Amino acid sequence: MDREEVTNLLQWLLLLELSKLMFFSSTAQVKSVRNDMKYKYLKNRLAHLKRCAPY
Repeated sequence: MDREEVTNLLQWLLLLELSKLMFFSSTAQVKSVRNDMKYKYLKNRLAHLKRCAPY
């Protein structure tokens, strides 16, 4: 797998996580707060993985 494939895979996983969150969160307000937190975490994680990728 090259770097672009890994990035695409990570973005798909990110979308999957966000959609699961949206599905399982009950109220709209809780949903948006939790999504913001989760999204920021995953975005930072993705950036970190891109920086640390050995290729």
